[in-house]
Amino acid sequence: MGCSATNTFKESDIKNREDLAKRKKLNKNNGKEENKNHSNDKRKKKKEEKEEEKNIFLQVHILMKNLEVKVTDSKELKEKLKNIFDNLLENIKKFKAEVMIERVAKLFMDNLKPINGKNCEEVKNILNSLFEKDRNPNFFRDYLYEAIDNLNGKLGEVEETKIDDYIFKNLNKNKEIQKRQNELKQYRKKNYIIKYNDFIQIVKDFNINLDNLVFEYLLYKMKCGMSLNDKYSLDDLNFKIFLNYLDKSDEMDIKESNLLKESVLDNKIENIGIEFKN
Repeated sequence: MGCSATNTFKESDIKNREDLAKRKKLNKNNGKEENKNHSNDKRKKKKEEKEEEKNIFLQVHILMKNLEVKVTDSKELKEKLKNIFDNLLENIKKFKAEVMIERVAKLFMDNLKPINGKNCEEVKNILNSLFEKDRNPNFFRDYLYEAIDNLNGKLGEVEETKIDDYIFKNLNKNKEIQKRQNELKQYRKKNYIIKYNDFIQIVKDFNINLDNLVFEYLLYKMKCGMSLNDKYSLDDLNFKIFLNYLDKSDEMDIKESNLLKESVLDNKIENIGIEFKN
């Protein structure tokens, strides 16, 4: 009887220890899983924040391309913008973000005229998104200063010819484009209008590798002549400009294209537009 009781105790003790070990292992695994999920959530959140930031900078880039085709004196525009910030930030205690957005938006819209109500709202939304990113008026101010500093878009005929030849040669040598031209030419059926983000996607999908200066020039040309008071939006581009290079490729003899110089870019040519933000 005593012996039987002792055996029962030992078996129970062993069972409790095994259960405890299982619980510890389970808790440990759960802890690892929680840490893994937490790390995944952090990575996901960081990726989403990066994508959101990228989208904000792309929207600002779109706004600047619209200004670039309208502004004749970027220094004067920056001086007016500076006066706005000097006045608003003189007494930071009285600073109001909504007032800043409203005044900066008005300045930009005045330079984009004629412009309809829908595009006016989009200008405000873009500026508001840029400010909300850090809610720092100094960052907001400095980023816009830098963007306006790089506005240009006014090149001489010789420089434009050089860049046009460079683009033609680049596209002419792009095997992906030559193989899939019909995919690109479908935009003729859409009145040649393409959205900014769709064009960026084409650049990626077709491995179009252009010098930053050339890319900015191309965007500038695709934006010219599109009235914001009409049916066009800030992010609309005229894809016919791009297709013209492909049409030229069809018309020219390959031997003639081989005569194009390897480098057509002149170091004296100033940058066009703002740097494309990754």
